[in-house]
Amino acid sequence: GHEARQMPVTQVADVLYAHACHEMRLPCAERGTGCVTGAMASRFFRLGDDAYCAKYNGLLGGLRASQLAMFPLLKEIVERLQAASSGGGERLVLLSGHDTVIAQLLAALGGMTDARHCRWPPYASRCVVELWRPVSSSGLRHGPQLRVLFDGVVVTHLIPECAQRADGIDATTITQVGVTNLELCPLETFVKGVLGRIPPGSTFEAECRADQGQAL
Repeated sequence: GHEARQMPVTQVADVLYAHACHEMRLPCAERGTGCVTGAMASRFFRLGDDAYCAKYNGLLGGLRASQLAMFPLLKEIVERLQAASSGGGERLVLLSGHDTVIAQLLAALGGMTDARHCRWPPYASRCVVELWRPVSSSGLRHGPQLRVLFDGVVVTHLIPECAQRADGIDATTITQVGVTNLELCPLETFVKGVLGRIPPGSTFEAECRADQGQAL
């Protein structure tokens, strides 16, 4: 009906995901006019992925909005990493959020530049930020490093500031050191990249107001 046609595609897909993930029969119309087929559900899932990709990583403001929205959270993560790298702080921090938060965080980090991740985060998705301390005996790492994973896949190289370090690595002659350089990023580089998203002399609030003014 008209009401159903006005619903966001993600709202419909969310219901269908619940049925699919719990192996429930797909819903049927109350008046017996038919049921949702597997092909229809798959179509809604693809449309949902496209909607999330465009909303949170879109070049028409979505990516910038994600970066600004996640700035306070990323700043908190940076502060926790810095505390841990100096020997203080917690060894493990667990934060939880909805799919909309996971999507924005991944986009803000740069993870959605990979088409595989520019989608609606699956159920139980997780974004892990690991802190690696220097191991002088190996010669592989100098200073605190970090590694970022999304659903078990390393995405450190997708972070713009960290990606620049991987450009000079030759995949045909890659060594253990090369693998480490691809997966790890200096904490200092990451911190500068995150905090640098707010121009010197400006504030988070000012940047948000400026972007809202441009959108209008």
